[in-house]
Amino acid sequence: MKICSVCKHNQPLENFSRPYKEKTALYAQCKKCRAYKAKESRKNKARSWRNMLKRLYGLTPDVVQQMFEKQFERCAICYRNIALNTGNTLTAAHIDHCHKTKKVRGLLCFDCNLGLGRFKDDPASLSIAAEYLRRNQ
Repeated sequence: MKICSVCKHNQPLENFSRPYKEKTALYAQCKKCRAYKAKESRKNKARSWRNMLKRLYGLTPDVVQQMFEKQFERCAICYRNIALNTGNTLTAAHIDHCHKTKKVRGLLCFDCNLGLGRFKDDPASLSIAAEYLRRNQ
């Protein structure tokens, strides 16, 4: 028997999960309480995403969805497929914006967003880099 740290009920050990690759240890919360906490965590994550969109970019999820559909679910630069609300950073749609004006430009893949950021959104630097690549292929 074990007492759940959340609901405080004394329960049989079968009601407790083991951490991945553990043989003897058990989680402090029963399976039911862990499932409930996981569900609440997913709700909070979605809520925080909506709050972040509003706070940083002045956008709503509906506006982002419209941008996503307008771009045919592809990166605005390289046209690779991107996804909304994914836990995978590499396939997720990243909101591209000007850091000076905060104006949203579109949705990009991770690589294109990172590339623009590394060049500090400077068109001249990007042109020089493109010319360098043309000369050295």
